[in-house]
Amino acid sequence: MIRDQMQFKNNSRGLTLLEVSVVVAVVGILAMLGVNPMKNYLRGIDFRNSCENIKRLIQTGQSRAMANPNIHIGIYFDRGSTPNKAFLFQDKKNPTDYSYDGVADPGYLQPEVLKKGITFQPIPGQPDEIIFRGDGSAWQSMRICLTDGNRKDTLDVLASTGRVRLGR
Repeated sequence: MIRDQMQFKNNSRGLTLLEVSVVVAVVGILAMLGVNPMKNYLRGIDFRNSCENIKRLIQTGQSRAMANPNIHIGIYFDRGSTPNKAFLFQDKKNPTDYSYDGVADPGYLQPEVLKKGITFQPIPGQPDEIIFRGDGSAWQSMRICLTDGNRKDTLDVLASTGRVRLGR
């Protein structure tokens, strides 16, 4: 009987500490190899989403201006804030001036806040705001550039039609 018990113990199968350690090390190495590509992939998704969200914000401003032809609706791109943000406003201070006045021009909706690391890049000669008239046209054409250091996209707004195009 004792001999049978000893034989049973010697025949039992299980994992040794060394085998478990090797498996954990291999899984850890594989996980570390996948972290950087996954981070880059997720940053790319965040960047594309930010570009699309800014495009939709511009289109929303145009739609709101067309809904009431008596008011001008604009989008202000705040490069001075961290993180950068863009928001809709009603041009009330001096509608014929077509400019943003932070104190007098009330905002609509919540601002669109860019994800960490994504910024509006200044383009020489381009304004910080775009203002739409009641017919859907913009006061002037505008180009805004978004970048995260590795990627760069531009949004173009055509003055005559208010068409918004995202260029990659």
